[in-house]
Amino acid sequence: GSPAPPKTCEAGEVCAAAESDSAALLQHPDARAVREHWRWPQPAAGGSQGASDPGRVFVKDGGFKLGDQGVVLLGGNYVWKAAPYLPPAEVIERNAAQIAAELAASTYTPTPGPDGEARAKVPCVRLGAMFEAMMPKNAESIDTTWLDRLSEAIEIFRRHGVYVFLDAHSDGWSTTSGGNGFPWWMTAMMQETGEEGKSYITSPEHPLELAIPDELAELLRKAGANIPVINTMANDTNPWLNFSINSGTGNPAHMNIGNLNMRLNNNDKAWGEATLLLTKQVQNSYLRFLNSYSNDKDRELFFAPYVEFIRQLFLLWERHPNVVAVELLNEPPPSGLPCLKSARKSRTAVWMFYAHVLDELDKRGVHPDAPVALQDVSGSLPEANHLFDTLFREPDAMCGKWETAMLHKWASKGKLVLSFHFYPGFATQVELPEMIKLAHKEAAKFGQVPVFLSEFWFSTPEEMAAAMAQAADLDVDAVTYWHYVDQIYTGNPGWYKYPQEIVDLGEPIGPNGEVNKASWELFHQTVLDGTFIGGDIDGAEGGQSGVLNLIPATAAASEQPKQKHHPNIV
Repeated sequence: GSPAPPKTCEAGEVCAAAESDSAALLQHPDARAVREHWRWPQPAAGGSQGASDPGRVFVKDGGFKLGDQGVVLLGGNYVWKAAPYLPPAEVIERNAAQIAAELAASTYTPTPGPDGEARAKVPCVRLGAMFEAMMPKNAESIDTTWLDRLSEAIEIFRRHGVYVFLDAHSDGWSTTSGGNGFPWWMTAMMQETGEEGKSYITSPEHPLELAIPDELAELLRKAGANIPVINTMANDTNPWLNFSINSGTGNPAHMNIGNLNMRLNNNDKAWGEATLLLTKQVQNSYLRFLNSYSNDKDRELFFAPYVEFIRQLFLLWERHPNVVAVELLNEPPPSGLPCLKSARKSRTAVWMFYAHVLDELDKRGVHPDAPVALQDVSGSLPEANHLFDTLFREPDAMCGKWETAMLHKWASKGKLVLSFHFYPGFATQVELPEMIKLAHKEAAKFGQVPVFLSEFWFSTPEEMAAAMAQAADLDVDAVTYWHYVDQIYTGNPGWYKYPQEIVDLGEPIGPNGEVNKASWELFHQTVLDGTFIGGDIDGAEGGQSGVLNLIPATAAASEQPKQKHHPNIV
């Protein structure tokens, strides 16, 4: 299950070999040429010109174009799952340069597009943009400091010729359910206004509990799947008190990081078993969120703030010509359990929600050329797993006629990208080539729509690189692996970093939920005082660099990888 150990030296030390490798890549002649080529002019003073902006990658004829040139976008995810949500600017600068240099140094040349025309390789990142970071306190206040930092990061990538997919990232809903992405105050408001007896938050009155009905448990057992369990520390009589809402024991925005019992359920092993996703908290909250457009009160409390968050991301698209698209949801989970009838409408709920968001964005005057990227349930695709389809997708159902028309309207204007993930497990039980066929089949329902393999993982950089070549050769228009991490900066295989006194004691929580009590005590204090940096939660491990330069000349030039289970998704 766990990712291979990262290529690092002693914990906390700078890896001199990695620094040397990076420096060599940055001096590669092809890399210098890339940097010179992408010295773009700034957008015109009057604002974005849309698809005609200098350097803008746009959707045309079912693929991506840069001017008249077809392109394949290749890169990695760049996603923090906890505050401060981005590294310092100087780290982003180094990373942007390395990403561009790595791809320039690879021998890979994309195959011609479906139209027979040559395509160029272009570096990109899928950059995490958290709702919880933009609106940390309530719907009325936007954290402009964070928004400026996100804008600065995009501009740094632009200077190095790296394109950006803005990813409205979330895993496991919110901090109060052990996840990340959606702000804690939304779940607090759901609990305050919701049906009596339903759990939206985690607290002593609403303990973290699974929402698996007996019928589903039996089906999962027959399919050979593990049935997750909720773990708590032995002899802890009040496991859900710390950092819970209105408890005075810590900021609820940090419950996913600072509550020890929550960490027993959002470490890499637990994340791979879908523990959080199958809780009452996630099932209730996500279903209510997806339906929030449909009644006035929830529309005001939840739908409108979310649309404003997305609108702000589209304003960044206007400001920065290297932003390609905004991705609305990451791995939207099945929702509605324990009611299997509700859960079976999970796919319909997701696509209905998308259509209403697009309609609202039109009403709010989002730039007419700005594209969205959309994922199906769990980031997977119909037909990738028959049992998953039976449980969570109604046959041939996506959404109503009005909603279908809205989705097709955006697709017909070159404003829709189909995003998908490849993590074999309960949601996906096909090999990568078959998954790509399913992606093209699904995209064709909208007309000419690019396909974007936005997450996948293998245990070595070589396997990751081979999969990127394979996907691009099978006409995937953009590919980003999970995930790029600067381990020189973090000292870890993810975007989280510990002070030296914690490094000396060892990691507070291991990938399988092992607790280092002495280290935890020190780490817990950093969460209380807000000095922690990132979080090893919800599949944050498995990070690598040195992948793009290994992409082979053709997919056939290397042995095709066989996917192993990764704890990022069940």
